[in-house]
Amino acid sequence: MDLLKNPQPKCQSIFLWLQLLSGVSIGWSVAGSDEPLMLQIDEEQPAYTIIGDINAGLPPGRTTSSFFIHETDGTSMSSDLIIDETTGIIKTAKVLDHESRDMYKFVAVNWGGDAVEVVIIVNDINDNSPVFPNSQMKLHVPEQTPVGTRFRLDSAIDADGGQFNTQGYLIKDGNIGQAFRLETKRMAETLDLELVVNNPLDREKRSTYTLVIEAFDGGSPHRTSQMTLDVSILDVNDNAPIFNQTRYYTMISESLQPGTSLLQVFATDVDEGNNGVVIYEINRRQSDPNQYFAIDSKTGVIKLNKGLDYEMKKVHELVVQAKDNGTEPEVTTAFVTVEVKDYNDNQPTLTIIFLSEDGSPHISEGAQPGQFVARISVSDPDYGEYAKVNVSLDGGDGKFGLTTKDNIIYLICVDQVLDREEQDAYQLSVMATDSGTPPLRAESTFTIHVTDVNDNPPVFDHMGYRQSIPEVLYPGSFVLQVTATDKDEGSNGEILYSIVSNTKSHSDWFTIDQVTGVITTAATLDYETDPAPRLTVMATDRGNTPMSSSVTVTIAIQDVNDNEPVFSSNFYNTSIKENEPMGTCFLQLKVSEPLDLVIEARDGGSPPLSSLTTVQIQVQDINDHSPTFTHRVYMADILEDLRPGSTIFTLEAMDSDISQDNSGLDYTIVSGNTANVFQVESSVKVENGQFRTLGSILLLDALDFETVAEYNLTIAASDRGIPQQSAVVYAIVTIQDVNDNPPVFNRTQYKVTVSESVAVGTEIVRVAAHDPDSGQNSVLRYTITSGDENGLFAVSEVTGIVRLMKTLDREAQDQHIFIIQVTDSQGPHPNFALVPLTVQVKDVNDNHPFFPMERLSANIRENLPAHSLVAKVHAIDFDCGIFGKLQYSIISQPISQPGIGKDKEIFYINQSSGELHTKLSFDFEKLNSVQVVVKAVDSGNSSATVTVQVLVTGEDEYDPVFVNPTYTFVVPENAKKGQRIGQVMATDEDGGLDGIILYSLLTPSQYFKVNKSTGDLILKMDSQRGQSEQSNRETRTMTLNIQAKGPLATSRSTITQASIDITQTSFGLAPEMNLLLIVALAVSLGIGGILAIIGLALVIVRAKRKKNHDEGSSQLNQIQDNTLQKLAPDDATLPASDRIYHQTLPGYSAEPTVVGGPYTRGDSIDPSHSSGRGSAEAAEDDEIRMINEYPRVSSITSSMQEHVSTRGPDSGIQQDTDQMSDISTEPGMEWFKHKKGSGLLMAGPQHLYRDDGGAYVGPGVGLGVSQTKDYAFAEDGRPSAQGSLTAIVASDEELRGSYNWDYLLNWCPQFQPLASVFTEIARLKDESAPRKHFQSKPKVDPKPRIDPPPLITSVAHPNAMSVPPRLAVGRTHSQVTAMPRSPITSDASITSAAMSPSFSPSLSPLAARSPAVSPFDVSQGPSTSIISTEHSLHNPEEPELRI
Repeated sequence: MDLLKNPQPKCQSIFLWLQLLSGVSIGWSVAGSDEPLMLQIDEEQPAYTIIGDINAGLPPGRTTSSFFIHETDGTSMSSDLIIDETTGIIKTAKVLDHESRDMYKFVAVNWGGDAVEVVIIVNDINDNSPVFPNSQMKLHVPEQTPVGTRFRLDSAIDADGGQFNTQGYLIKDGNIGQAFRLETKRMAETLDLELVVNNPLDREKRSTYTLVIEAFDGGSPHRTSQMTLDVSILDVNDNAPIFNQTRYYTMISESLQPGTSLLQVFATDVDEGNNGVVIYEINRRQSDPNQYFAIDSKTGVIKLNKGLDYEMKKVHELVVQAKDNGTEPEVTTAFVTVEVKDYNDNQPTLTIIFLSEDGSPHISEGAQPGQFVARISVSDPDYGEYAKVNVSLDGGDGKFGLTTKDNIIYLICVDQVLDREEQDAYQLSVMATDSGTPPLRAESTFTIHVTDVNDNPPVFDHMGYRQSIPEVLYPGSFVLQVTATDKDEGSNGEILYSIVSNTKSHSDWFTIDQVTGVITTAATLDYETDPAPRLTVMATDRGNTPMSSSVTVTIAIQDVNDNEPVFSSNFYNTSIKENEPMGTCFLQLKVSEPLDLVIEARDGGSPPLSSLTTVQIQVQDINDHSPTFTHRVYMADILEDLRPGSTIFTLEAMDSDISQDNSGLDYTIVSGNTANVFQVESSVKVENGQFRTLGSILLLDALDFETVAEYNLTIAASDRGIPQQSAVVYAIVTIQDVNDNPPVFNRTQYKVTVSESVAVGTEIVRVAAHDPDSGQNSVLRYTITSGDENGLFAVSEVTGIVRLMKTLDREAQDQHIFIIQVTDSQGPHPNFALVPLTVQVKDVNDNHPFFPMERLSANIRENLPAHSLVAKVHAIDFDCGIFGKLQYSIISQPISQPGIGKDKEIFYINQSSGELHTKLSFDFEKLNSVQVVVKAVDSGNSSATVTVQVLVTGEDEYDPVFVNPTYTFVVPENAKKGQRIGQVMATDEDGGLDGIILYSLLTPSQYFKVNKSTGDLILKMDSQRGQSEQSNRETRTMTLNIQAKGPLATSRSTITQASIDITQTSFGLAPEMNLLLIVALAVSLGIGGILAIIGLALVIVRAKRKKNHDEGSSQLNQIQDNTLQKLAPDDATLPASDRIYHQTLPGYSAEPTVVGGPYTRGDSIDPSHSSGRGSAEAAEDDEIRMINEYPRVSSITSSMQEHVSTRGPDSGIQQDTDQMSDISTEPGMEWFKHKKGSGLLMAGPQHLYRDDGGAYVGPGVGLGVSQTKDYAFAEDGRPSAQGSLTAIVASDEELRGSYNWDYLLNWCPQFQPLASVFTEIARLKDESAPRKHFQSKPKVDPKPRIDPPPLITSVAHPNAMSVPPRLAVGRTHSQVTAMPRSPITSDASITSAAMSPSFSPSLSPLAARSPAVSPFDVSQGPSTSIISTEHSLHNPEEPELRI
C-alpha cells in the first residue's frame, strides 16, 4: 500500500534490490574497506539492546537514509535481530544465546550503492552450569576392593565453551574417612571423571556412602552442579558370628514340661545377606547326647526336649554353635549351663506295716489305749526342704492316734477303748505332706477292722418262757424253742443250748437241741407227779472263755383222767377186845362223807349163825384238811398294754372240810407281786347248791414288758378253821410284748468324712439302732427319707450299712446331710426314729487349675522404681482347701535383654497372690515390650500357664532437637501455591508416641504453612512479582517461628527460626492499583447505589400502604378486641420512649387476613403436622424460633434495657423492670411471610361463640391470624375465655354439653410467653372458693403495673414489691347481638381464693377436669394483665397480698 502511494520510492527500491543482487552476483567489494564491519554483543542481553550502527561501515563522509539488508549466511535472522533500514541501528529482537548461534552475517546496501558487510559476534558468557547426565547415580563396590581401584563416573557437560566449560570436580559431602578421591582426564571438550578407592573399605563399619560430587566451570564466580553418588559396599563373608555372651546360664525347674522355652542365645554376624544369616545348633558330639534340649536354628531359643530329673542330673552343659550361611561358613561357639532346680516332683512314700499277727489291718476290741496298731515309715526322693515330710492321721472317730519320735517312723495307736459291737471298722487316712512349694502329698486310706473278743454273753429273746402241753405226749414231741443272741461274732457268737440237770424239776423228762434250742420230751410226763416242771435252759457261747446265760422255762402239764380210785389196802384185818369200851376205835379209814356200815355178827357154831345190822356212822368235821387248789400251776399270757382293772385269771381252791368255817377260804398273794401290780379278790359263787370260793387276779397298774416280762406269783388260800389250814399255788403271768417303744439310734447324729474319689459301692458308715421291744416289734428296717434327692447313697434295710451309689463331686457339693429312718415293725402303726447323717466330702485334687485367658496384657510406665506392681494374675482351681491353693511362679522371662543388663531377671511374682512385680526400672527407648510366662501349680502338681505381655509405656523425657539451629530458605521467582520451598527436621530420643514430632507455626502466616508430619515449608499463594520491580531487587526476608512438638498436650516442644528470602516475591508489598481494579470498583459502587435507591423506594411504598391499611381497619377495631393497647397515649407524664405495647404472638397479627383459603398440611401451624390432632410441637418450635429471631420489645428505652441486663438472673417473680415478662415479640404478619400464606386459614365461614350467651359472627376471622381487637371482659364481669388458659376450668354443665366436633378436630393450639402462662395459671379459680363477680369502677388514671407471675414454690423473692393481683380490663360492645350460648364455655371469674398467700395457684382443676377452652376463637390478645388507661377493676373485699 505504501508503494502505491509513493510510486517513486517503490521503483527505487526495486532498483536497489536489483543492484544489490547483481552486485552480489558479480562480487563487488564493500565500500570503504575490505574488512567487514565487526560487531560484538554478549549473550543473554535483554531484547532491544543496541548492537551497533551500519553507518559505521560506510566510507568516511558518506551517509545514507536507507539500507537494504541481505543475509549472507543463508539463515533467517529476522527473529533474532531488529535492523532499522533507515537509521542503520541494529538491535536484538530477543535474548541471544551463544550456544544456539554465535555469529550473524549480512550485507547492507544504501541508495548510493555502498555495501557494508556486517558480522555480529555473539560473545559467550558463563551462563550455563555443568550438568551431570543424572542427578543421582548408584555404584556398587566390594568391601575388599584394593586401594587405587578406579570406577568411571558420568562426566558433567557444560554448554559453555573454553574456560567456561567444566574445569574440575569436588566431593562436597559424604566422603567419610576419605574413603574415596576423584581423578579427571580431559577428553576433547569433556572432562572425564573417575572415582578412586582411597582407603580400605569395610562394609561392617559403613555399608553405604552418599557422596555429593560437585562439578564447576571456569567462570568467575564458578557455576556448579551436583550429583549424588550412592556407593553401596558389597559384603564379603569376612566376619564370623559373635555371641552376645560367651557363656549363658539359666536355672530351671525339673518340673518344666517338654517344649518349654528356657532361654535364647543370640549371635550377630555383621555381614549381610546369607553371610549374615546366623544358624544355631547344639554340638551333639560334645554335649547333650541324650537330646534333652533342642534349639531353634533361626531364633536361638533353647527349649526343653525331654523331661529332666534333678535326682539323676543336676547340671547340663551345652555347647551351642552359631554359623553363618555363607559359601564357606564361619562358626562360633558358646557355652550354655543349665542348672536343674529341684522341684517338688516326688511325692512322699508311705510304707505301712500293720502290727497284727498276720499283718492285716485289724485290732482286737480288747486293746487298751496306747497299744500300737500300725507302723508307718515315710520317705521323699526330693532333697533339702522338699524331703521334710509331715504325717497326719484322719478318721477313726478319735479312737486312734499318731505318735512319732524322729519324724521318720510314725506309730498308730489306740486312743480310746474300742467296742466292736458298737463299730466294727474304722476308716483311717494317713497323709504325708512334704515341705515343697507347692507341697505334695501321699495319702493312704485303709480300714482297721476291730476283731471280736468274747465280752458279751448270749441273751435270750425273752426273760422267761412258758409252754402248756398235755400230760399225754410221746417222747420226742416238740415242746417249744428258745432263742438267744450274742453280739460277739465268730465262735464267740455261736451259741449252744443245754438244760441244767435237776431231779426236783424233772429235767430228765425233757431234752434240748444244743444248736437250735428246740426242747422236746424225753420221757413220759405225769401231771400227778409234777404238774409244772421248771427247767433251767443254759445258752453258752463257744468262745475261748465261754460266757453263758440262763432262762427259766416253765412247762404246764395239763392233767387227764388217767387214774382210778385205789384203796390203800386190798384187805383190812383187825381185832377188838370184847371188853373194849364203846367208842374204842378199832379201824380208821379216811372217809369224806357219812359212812354206812353193814355189820354181820356170826357165832362159832356149826353151822355158824349170823345176823346183819346197819350202822351209820356220822363223821363230825374237824379242820383237818388244808385247802387244795384246783390247778397245780396257773399260767396266763397278757399284753403289756392291758388296761388296769382287768381280770387276768380266776383261781379256785377246794377244802375237804365240810363245815363252813373249815371250808371257807381267803386268797392272798404271798410273793412275786413286783411293784404290787396285781391284786386278788375273793368271791363266793353258788353252783348246784354248793358254795365255791373263787379268787380273781386283777391288774392294778400298767405293765411294761421291757421292765418285767414275767411275774411268778405265789398265791395262798387259807381256810377259816382252827387251827387255820392253808395252801399255796404258783401263778405264772407272762407279759406279751406290744410295740410300745420306738427304736433308738445309738447316736444322736452321724458324721463321716469320705473322699470324693471313693468308689461306688463303698461302705460309708453303718448306722445302728435298738428297740426295747421284742419279737417282730424289735425287727428294724432302715431307709433314707430325705436329703438324698440325687440318689447318691443307699442304706441296707437290715444292716443299716450306708453305701455310695454314685460318684461324689466335692466341687458340686461339699457336704451331704440326709435323714435315715429306722422303723420297728411292718404293722399299721410302726414306731420310727430319725437320725441325721452328715457326709463331709473330702476334696481330692481332681481339678486342674486354669487361666481364663491364654494371654494377658499389662502396662507399666517407664522409670517406675523397682518392685512396682505390674499386674495380678489369677488362675482358677475348683478344688478347695489345700488342693485349691495355688502357687505362682515365673517359668520363662527374658534374661540379659538389651538395656537391662547381663544375667538379670526382670520380674518376680508373689507365690501366693500372683502379683507380678518388677525387679528394676524400665526405659521405654531400650525396651518396650516383655513377655513373661507365669505358671500356677496346685498341691497335686497340676499346673496351668499364661503368657503375660508387659508393654512399657513411654514418658516424654526428651525435648525435640532440630537438626539445624536455624534454617534459611529462598522463595524462587514465580513459585506456585503449594510449592515446597524447604524442610525443617527435628529428632526426638523418646520412643513410641512421645517420639512422634509434629511441626507447626507458632504464629500463622498468610504466605506459608508447614506440613505437620514432614516439616516441609509450603507456599499458601503464588509468589509472582510485578514487572515494574524486576530491576529493583532489594533483599527482603521473613522470619518464621517453627515449633516441633509431640502429639500430646503435655508433650515437650522446641522452637527454631526459619529465615525466608522473599526478595523475588510480592509478599509484604502494597498491591499495584491497576485500571481493571479501578473499573471493577466503580461498577460495584454504581450497582450498589442503584440497589439502595430501589430499596428506599420500596420502603416508602410499603409505609404508604401500611398507613392506608391502618386507616381502613379502624372501624373494625370498634367491633373486635384490640390486640394492642398502649400506656396512656395522651398522658404527658410518660415519655414517648417509655410507652410499652403488648405484642401479639405469631398468628395474632394486626394485619387483615383472608378467610376461606385452603388449609395446607405440613406447615408448622398445621394441626395434623405431628402424630395427633392439635399437636403443639411444631407451633412451639415456631414460637421458639420467632423469639430467637426478633427482639423482645422494640420500644424499651436504653436505660431500661441496661437495668434489665444488670439485675441478674430472673427469680420468677415480676419486678419493676419485668414488663418484658408480659411482652411477646412483634413479628406480626411479616413472620408468616416465609410460611404458607393463606394456608394458615380455615376453609369456610367460622362462627365463634362468647361466654355471655352472645356470639361473634365474623367471616373474616381465621384460625391462626385475626384482626386486631381488644382483650376485654364481657358485661357480666367475666373475662373472655377465647383461647385463654383460664378457660381450662369447665363446669359440669359444659362437661355434659355438646361439642362441635368439626371444629374440635381442626383445632390447633396457640402459645403465649411463659410470663403470660404463669399469670393465667394465677387466674385459675379454686374449686373450694365461691365465685365472685367483678364490679367495674369509675375510670381513673391508671398506673403502669404488671402482675407478678405466681410462685411455683412457696419461697418468695426477697426483693419482690407488694402488688395486688392486676386484673385485665374489659370493654363492652353494644354492637354485639345476642346469640345462643356456646356449647363450650368457661367460667373464668377470678376470686381471692384463686391464689394462695404464697401465690401458689390451685392447679387441681387442671388435673380433675377436661379442657373446656374453645379451640376456635384464637383471636384474643395476650392473656396477661393489660396496661390500659381506660378501665380499672378492683375488688374491695379482697385484701392486698404482700410478699
